[in-house]
Amino acid sequence: SSYFKDLLSMIQGMMGAASTLVWSFVLFLLFLFVASLVFRETLGPKSTEIGEGASKSQIIVEQSFLNVPRSMLTTFRCSFGDCGVHDGTPLLEHISAVSLFWTYIFSGFLFLAVIGLFNVISAIFVESSLESASKLQNQKKLARLEDEEIWANNIVVLLKALDFGLGDNGEDNSSFTPKLVDKLLSTHVPRSVLNHVIAEDKSVVQALHNLDIDQQDHKYLVDILDPDNSGSISVLELVDGLKRLRGNSRRSDVIMVDLMIRSLQERIETVLRCLENGGNSSSSSSEQALTSI
Repeated sequence: SSYFKDLLSMIQGMMGAASTLVWSFVLFLLFLFVASLVFRETLGPKSTEIGEGASKSQIIVEQSFLNVPRSMLTTFRCSFGDCGVHDGTPLLEHISAVSLFWTYIFSGFLFLAVIGLFNVISAIFVESSLESASKLQNQKKLARLEDEEIWANNIVVLLKALDFGLGDNGEDNSSFTPKLVDKLLSTHVPRSVLNHVIAEDKSVVQALHNLDIDQQDHKYLVDILDPDNSGSISVLELVDGLKRLRGNSRRSDVIMVDLMIRSLQERIETVLRCLENGGNSSSSSSEQALTSI
């Protein structure tokens, strides 16, 4: 259903980025463990018991970094903004009462974790999710482009709308008989008819959409499907043009056009050289050179 389309896309994106999420957790856990070891040795108690006669702030700090697991819990909470103690006062205030230097170090750790590490993890996770979703969408589109049933059904809709001999006129069009094929090949539709059908017939627009033809190309179809500028469009021109328009443009399309233009340019240059040398050479040799092109 279209109502759950966004939910399904999010689930598929998260599943595709699951490995990125796991490695992000491992990186954060390693970063947290190293920081917890440092703060345990510097801010925690020097022995297993908290010393007597210590100030209230020192007792709170030593309790917060009593051992490595407790230190990891404290640094984890502070990394996500919950850096208070049991009486509601900020832990940084108590650390500053014990050591101003380590207050700056602990603040720098929080800045590095929140601004640096978390943003990097978020950016990589979002990029991985979008890449996974895009890859899945391309796979679905490729499957649609290779589905012959989708192609055949929508081409028939277009041929009927353009009156290529497949209209509802009482004839049996369930199979392409030789007579029907000859009729199709001999029929041409004026460009104005194609323009009118695309503008007025919603079934034609839907068929073009089902064939994954960009909507921005609809108004240029008459120029695309009439390459010889004859003013009319045959069924072969229609089928071949629509098949080439399906899907996204590819780098191979640009390279193919570039190579064709280069080949055509070489042939034109050869013709020009033959024409320029026509007066200095015999006509038979010029004709032989032009024939070899």
